[in-house]
Amino acid sequence: PSERDAVMSTVDSSFFCGDVDPSFKLLQELPKDKTDLIALEERRRQMRLQHYFVGRKLTTELLSKKGGFHQELERVIELQQDLQKTCAVTLDIRFSVKQAKLGLTDGSITLLGYYWQRQRLISILNILKTIKGAAQH
Repeated sequence: PSERDAVMSTVDSSFFCGDVDPSFKLLQELPKDKTDLIALEERRRQMRLQHYFVGRKLTTELLSKKGGFHQELERVIELQQDLQKTCAVTLDIRFSVKQAKLGLTDGSITLLGYYWQRQRLISILNILKTIKGAAQH
């Protein structure tokens, strides 16, 4: 852990910003004298260690969040199932409303037909009463 902490503390915090190109930044930091192979090899070794420990830390963080990820995934799946059930209920209700509307329309037409027949019968009876009353006088 102490070696890891020491190496992690050498990682430049600007690498963790989203707007920095790490490759370009490292190329700018290289020594101008490219013949100093020992310094280049030391920098390469240090960067490999940084890469190794950052990768390990990232893996550890991801694995520690794995339980939370599964809980969140379960919650999303449960919400998806609830939405599917709600959609099914909504479709059933829409179908029932459509059937009721058709039934109401058929029933309304039937009632109107009965009403018109009744009005015609009342009209005919009134005419017959008028004829009967005129025939008696």
